[in-house]
Formats: sequence, C-alpha cells, structure tokens
Amino acid sequence: DAQVKALDYLKQQLPSITDTYVLAIVSYALALAGDPASTSALARLESKAVVEGKMKYWRGPATSLPVNTGYYWQRPYSGSASDVEITSYALLTYAASRNYVDGLGDTIIALQALSEFAPLANSGDSLDVEVDVTAGSFTPHFTVTKGNALVLQSAETKTVPDSLTVSATGSGVALLQVDVFFNVEAEVEEPAFELHVNLTKDTLNLLEMEMCARWLAAGSSGMAVQEVGIPSGFEVDTESLLGPYTLKRKETENSKLVLYFDEISGIPTCVRMSMLRTRMVAKSKPVAVRVYDYYEPDNQATTFYESAVLKGSSVCDVCPDCGCPDLGKLLQGESKILLKLLSDHLKLSYKMEKRTIRSSLSQNR
Repeated sequence: DAQVKALDYLKQQLPSITDTYVLAIVSYALALAGDPASTSALARLESKAVVEGKMKYWRGPATSLPVNTGYYWQRPYSGSASDVEITSYALLTYAASRNYVDGLGDTIIALQALSEFAPLANSGDSLDVEVDVTAGSFTPHFTVTKGNALVLQSAETKTVPDSLTVSATGSGVALLQVDVFFNVEAEVEEPAFELHVNLTKDTLNLLEMEMCARWLAAGSSGMAVQEVGIPSGFEVDTESLLGPYTLKRKETENSKLVLYFDEISGIPTCVRMSMLRTRMVAKSKPVAVRVYDYYEPDNQATTFYESAVLKGSSVCDVCPDCGCPDLGKLLQGESKILLKLLSDHLKLSYKMEKRTIRSSLSQNR
C-alpha cells in the first residue's frame, strides 16, 4: 500500500530531520494519518518553537536579505513568509493531533489557506495602499504603509448597512476584515433528539445495553456524534458493538465511547454493545449518554443510565478475595465465643452454689 510505505519512510527519516520546515510538514502528515509516531514528531517540533513573551512561533533557517536590490522591500518586522508557513503547519499538526475527526472543519480550512497564502504575501518593492470603504453615510478611509503595517486600524458603525463597497489603490498586500455583531432573543431549549438507553443485561461483571436515538425535526440531522459514558471499572467490548451503516467511526477517550454517524433520521438509530469489568469498583454512579449534531452542537439530547446491580454492590460483592471476612468462619468463631462465655458462667454458678451449700452445712453443725 502506497500510503503505508510513505508513512514508513517518513518515520524512518524522522530522527535525522533537522530542518524545522521539513519537520513541520512531516509532523502534520503523521498526525493526519493518525500514526503514533506523530506524538514524538510533535514533541520535537515543540522543542524548536520560539517563545517571546506570550507569543510562540516557529522559525526557519536565517537568510540574509539581498544586497544592491533596489526593488526588494525589507519588511518592518522580522518574520518571513517561511516562518508563517512553518507556524501554520505546526498549528495544523496540533489541531490534527488533538482529534483529526473531531476538530473544527472551518479552523482547519483557515489554517490551510494561511499556509498557502504565506509564500504569496510579498509586497514587492513598496507598501502603500489606500483603502476606501463606503456603506451609506459610513465612509472610513485607511492608509497602509510599511511604517504602520503592524498597526491595526479599525472603524465602527452602529447601523448595519445593506451593502458595503471597498476600493483600494496603490501597491502591496493588505487585509480587510468586516465583523458584524448582533443580539438575538434567547430561544427555548428543547431536545433536538429523542434518546433512550436500555440495559438488556445487568450483572456484576457484564453489562449489555441498547441505545436508540431519533431526530425530532424534519428530515435528518447532519453528521451526528454520540458520547457514551462508561461506568467506573468497565471497558467497552468493541468487538460486540453493532450499529447501522450510518455509523462510520468509533473511538474511546477519557472513560467514554464516541460514535460518529453520517446522519440520524426520524427512524430510531440503535446501537448495541457490551461492557466488561476490568477493575474492582463498587457502588457505581449514573453515567451520561449524549447525542448532538456535529455542526450544530446546540442540537442535542442527554440522558443517564445506571446499573441497579452495581448501584447496590459492595466491595465484597465485586471482590470476594479482597480481605472480606468469611461469614461461616465468623459465625463459627462467634459460636465458640458464646460457648466459652456460657461455660465460664456455668463454672462460676457451680462454684457459687457449691460455696453456698458448704456454708449452710457449717452453720447446721
């Protein structure tokens, strides 16, 4: 398989990579593939980071600026396009390593765009841009030169226009961003899904359960995620997991099972699975199951399930060999103590009675 061979080659070359740019790209590739070697690659990349105050970035090999080149513009800041690109790949690696499925898609796309834009962001021999914005009576003007290239310029209007026109003249590269903020009335929160959890088998060492989720709105949800809490002392038997064709991925993290679905429709989407005891834990607490729309997390529902057997269990129930006393031996020991006390009592009574008889005989004499 070409991908497997490519990953093997990258892992073989990883220890000998010294160039930060190459290391950043290799780290990102390993992280995207979900290869365990991405952890060590990310650690090496982290060791090459440059930290200045609250800022962290990555820097490529220092390059001297051309001499006697009249058209070359020396930036008012020291960062190069390659530094921006390396830092972008580092951020992509962090995002992919955190969870390459559960990361925010728009963030990943933005970082990829940044890494592709960086090599092209060259203002040539000068930076002198005049920007005019027209939105009704709102007409701010901005001037960007190499002297204020790192200074944020902004203008604010209280009214939101229907349209906005931007015109720019001059030479160089400048970035214009438009932000719109508005308030909306809080909506009444209602479950977007119907969620049921049923324990079909409930024992000290084995739990079998069925979970069914149903989309309550019209049509189907988008990509959906179901997070299943696992009781303390148990692990999911992934081989026993049965789900519909829309179930595309499963993984465990932080004592929970995470399931990814293409969609959940108005027809119940059910999953069956087993959980096996791996540690001795008694008196377990209720555990949550949550389902939500991947792209609209507010569309969600949560319920709890609890094992009646585990709830009422004691340490001696889950681990009879953990120093718990043997009831038979305990009763036998208690019987011996009672017999000993009874025997001593009889002896004492006999002695007292004997002394009383002797005393009476002496008096009669």
